[in-house]
Formats: sequence, C-alpha cells, structure tokens
Amino acid sequence: MAIAVVDGWQHRGVGIALLAALTERARSAGIRRFQMSMLRDNVAARALAKKLGPPTQPATVIAAAGNVVELSYSIGRRRLTAAP
Repeated sequence: MAIAVVDGWQHRGVGIALLAALTERARSAGIRRFQMSMLRDNVAARALAKKLGPPTQPATVIAAAGNVVELSYSIGRRRLTAAP
C-alpha cells in the first residue's frame, strides 16, 4: 500500500481519510496486518503511525536502515478518524 498526499492537501486529514478507507476495505477482505515504510524524518507519517493499531498493540518497528523505517501493525477493529 502507498499513500501520497500532494503538498497543498497535507495536514488536512486527507492521509488519515485514505488510510481509514483502505483499512475498512482490507478488514472486509480478511486482511489483519499492514506494513508501512516511511522516511525517519517524516514527522506527519510518524504522527499517523502513532494512531495505528489497537491501543494495546501499537505499531512496531520491524526494520530500520539509514533514513527509512518500516512498521507493522494490526488493523484490529479500531476505526481511524482525523480527530486527535
């Protein structure tokens, strides 16, 4: 999965809305885990990653090399929203 939000639409909840739609579709197809790669210095992606997965099983780092970090998380039943 890849999500990219053009600069003019960043910080408006577009990324979380796209991820929420993908998560719901994946859940209905029986998918239970997602993995994501991000640049270590991408503050917005890191903030989004903190919202992912059940509260008792937050996203975990599974690999890191140079400026790239790879995370894995369970999509569980939690609904994603743009609200903090």
